[in-house]
Amino acid sequence: MIEATIGAIENLFTLGPGFDPEEQAFQNAIKKEEARRKRKQEESEYVETL
Repeated sequence: MIEATIGAIENLFTLGPGFDPEEQAFQNAIKKEEARRKRKQEESEYVETL
């Protein structure tokens, strides 16, 4: 029983064949850049209101 539960939990964290680390890194970089751009835009809007 415990072995089955541990096996099921391990399967949750196993990377499947559809996972591409390079693609994931690329997507993360895109999200960071978008967040940085948005933050900078919000900052400039805030300065304009002062």
